[in-house]
Amino acid sequence: MESIHQKVEAEYRDIRKKNEEERQNRIQMLYAKIPRLKELEEETYRTYSQLTAQLFENRELAEQHNHKIRSLQQEKKKLLRENGYSEDYLDTIYTCTTCQDRGYLH
Repeated sequence: MESIHQKVEAEYRDIRKKNEEERQNRIQMLYAKIPRLKELEEETYRTYSQLTAQLFENRELAEQHNHKIRSLQQEKKKLLRENGYSEDYLDTIYTCTTCQDRGYLH
């Protein structure tokens, strides 16, 4: 027999899955509508990879990568605003921001 905890966890798992599907739909819709967003995401990912590789070897270069990431994120937010969306429109969706759809606090 399934416990109450297991039922609650299953319900929250379904909520998280539904919200992630909605987020992915938003991403695909906006990438088609605003192709520069996809380019920014890809460039941000590449820059994070470079930052990770340089973090311990070259502090100055790492800071340059951090600056570039912040700049890319700002451009992404600006594009979203200019197209009538909130800056966090592509962020993870939570039905409950307090527990982040886990059913308990961390």
